[in-house]
Amino acid sequence: MIHGNKAKTFLTDETGAVTVDYVVLSGAVAGMGITAAATLSGGVDELARNIAAELTDLASVAITVLEANDFSGGNRGNWTGGRVMEFRNFGSLLALGPGETATVSLGFPEGAETGVVTFDAIAGDSIDWESAFFYVDGQLVADLTAGAFVEGGEIVDGPRGSFNWTSGTGPTSSDRGIQMRDYSQEGITVSYETVATNDDLGANERWKDEMVRVTVRIDNPPQTMQFAASSNTDQPVEDEFWGIDNFEVGYQ
Repeated sequence: MIHGNKAKTFLTDETGAVTVDYVVLSGAVAGMGITAAATLSGGVDELARNIAAELTDLASVAITVLEANDFSGGNRGNWTGGRVMEFRNFGSLLALGPGETATVSLGFPEGAETGVVTFDAIAGDSIDWESAFFYVDGQLVADLTAGAFVEGGEIVDGPRGSFNWTSGTGPTSSDRGIQMRDYSQEGITVSYETVATNDDLGANERWKDEMVRVTVRIDNPPQTMQFAASSNTDQPVEDEFWGIDNFEVGYQ
């Protein structure tokens, strides 16, 4: 038991008071922070979900397909030029040989905001650094080059004939790739996605093939346009070819 002056001194002594106050205040602040975080987290999560949903909606605006042609049964639609041919595994393709050009008319409804052209571009058989060229209303918008070299992850120029397809010398399978060059036109964008590279997809089983999915987007397209593709391969189409398949025209 504490008596007399000692009791009075004990009751009035503030030693340690700051520490006690700090602990109490820190606990209160921490509690408020936890409460605020719990309150805000729901709103932040909801906002994040809303943003993701909006972005998904923008990315998935439906495309109304106007024309689709896989060239099956020799159907060339309204294409002129090139040759619809049957290849092992590929089935029917619109094939382009040396110096050949194929052209098709595109039609869009009045008021279409964006015209969309998609197709598979196939580099078949012994293509080595040869290209397919794509045009909209006569203007070059992009080209694809197959059988290219890859150095440090970057595709670089290489001479024709530099890929020895049968002896195993020259670039390995991991060195081969397709490169797209786009020639920017106002209101026209071209992109592609790799489907397969340096693989036996079809045609002559001795050779490797490559395939990409090309998308051409045209802002405020006129109601009629011309699309064309050409090839600078240097062997007969039975030996190497650029092919077009699953051609679709639509709008948004």
